[in-house]
Amino acid sequence: PVLSIKSIYNHDDYLKWYDGNVAKYGTDFSDSLYGEAKGDGVSVVCYYYDGLLLNLVLQGDGKFGEILTAHAVDVIHGLKLQLDDPELASGYKWVRGEVVVHLDDFQTYNNNPENPVRYRTCHGMVAGMLRSKNMNSAMDVPLHFYAHGADPEVCTTTDPRLVLRRCGFRQLDIVDISKRIDFKDLQSRLPYPIDGVVIKVGHPDVAARMKPTSRDVGYAIAVKPEYKVATATVIGFRNTIGATGRIITTLQVAPITIAGITYHYVLIGSDFELSQDLVRVGSIIQIGVKLGVCELLNVKELGDGFKLKPLTNCMCCSTKLVSRNSRLYCPNDLECGGILKAKLKMFVSKGGLDIRGLGPVAIERLYDSGKIKRVDDLYRLTVDDLKAAKVPRADIVHQTLMDTARISNARLLRALWIAGIGKSTADTLIEAFGSLRVIDSLVSMGAGPVLMLIADVGEESCHFLCDWFNRNRGVIRRLLDGPFRELDTQPKGGSKYKHSIEKDAVLKLAIKRNWGPEVVNRTLSIMSEVDLLKP
Repeated sequence: PVLSIKSIYNHDDYLKWYDGNVAKYGTDFSDSLYGEAKGDGVSVVCYYYDGLLLNLVLQGDGKFGEILTAHAVDVIHGLKLQLDDPELASGYKWVRGEVVVHLDDFQTYNNNPENPVRYRTCHGMVAGMLRSKNMNSAMDVPLHFYAHGADPEVCTTTDPRLVLRRCGFRQLDIVDISKRIDFKDLQSRLPYPIDGVVIKVGHPDVAARMKPTSRDVGYAIAVKPEYKVATATVIGFRNTIGATGRIITTLQVAPITIAGITYHYVLIGSDFELSQDLVRVGSIIQIGVKLGVCELLNVKELGDGFKLKPLTNCMCCSTKLVSRNSRLYCPNDLECGGILKAKLKMFVSKGGLDIRGLGPVAIERLYDSGKIKRVDDLYRLTVDDLKAAKVPRADIVHQTLMDTARISNARLLRALWIAGIGKSTADTLIEAFGSLRVIDSLVSMGAGPVLMLIADVGEESCHFLCDWFNRNRGVIRRLLDGPFRELDTQPKGGSKYKHSIEKDAVLKLAIKRNWGPEVVNRTLSIMSEVDLLKP
């Protein structure tokens, strides 16, 4: 896997990371720490065999990388097609770095009226150009590779920066971490964009002992700027609806540019109750930006324009809204057009099945034309349907859609965007039960509450999942009996799950829930089949 680096935003988080590692490994490594600029681009790993470049791999979903096309080599400056260093030029080795666009080139490209695409961020430009099937636009904008890591097999006794320097790679700049980091000053001195500073353990022996997790490299941590704060003027309000039916209210503000990105809308945190006359059109508000999300922090001056009227009915289907944990939801998730569209968009999004080319506009057109209503309808689409929705490269997008039928059970469960079921919970459920069909069997016979006996699955998450499966049984079974029928051939759970369940715990739950003997016996049988019950 192409691992990421954990991010922190303040000194307390840094101390927690440092003290935790000192306690865990029994080593004070403060003398070996150094800072390195964190380029704001796309992480790329270069794989070599006997010194020759084999391929370039992006991070992908954190478990499986995404291989770039051979054309990417032609548009990235600073790559080495062949390594002469004897430590890296034997067997399989890798070098990791960041592909970035220089700030001057970013501005020049965006200011050229002849270019058909405008990019909001440098990161977006690099990602878009590397993944583009047509590299013509990338040929006009120099992309640069800065190395920042090498195969640990050759760095057990040697500083990886020294190894990379011997190979002739450009490297990200060293940053003084003995004093407070001034990110604004640092950015002004660098040609490439940054989104933080990476603090690394420099001593190879110590770094090798700090074992990575499933996603995190372990020996480094990224320090990122805290909220970028600015003021803006409210010019209107907007209500949208999400895939779970939650009503999301945003403030429309006069366009404001922060760190090179222009924002038009501001999210409202749960601390603000708009029905209490706190925000009106014309109000001057304080906003904060972190990780590209713009949020309302404070109201500095109340405007004299109209205020937002609290919603009582869904703006998409007119169903009466319900309140859950002080948030408004539309309960009509089976028929509300807004919810159905949001679910479809999330299903094909990067956080779902990541079907590139099938974006929000295409989903809107396909839904409005009656071609799709629920996620299983996507797999009945033809190339002509996609062409009618003006989807570029419709044949490629259609094939990508069909190929998603080979994903994992956990990935499909996450893509359904069931309230309360995030990545960690989805992974744990599949590790325990092995497949969605097993979970569906338990829920359909009324034994769904047994899911609560699994770690990370709370009562609320279990309720949402069982409720979704019960009311969308046709959808889930059409998916499992149709395009995703091969999921049943994947290894079942139990062996991957670290804990087993006491039989008495199941029986106590059965008594509490008034299960009949048939349900109890079938539940115990299923849990035995997936090795979940203690022998």
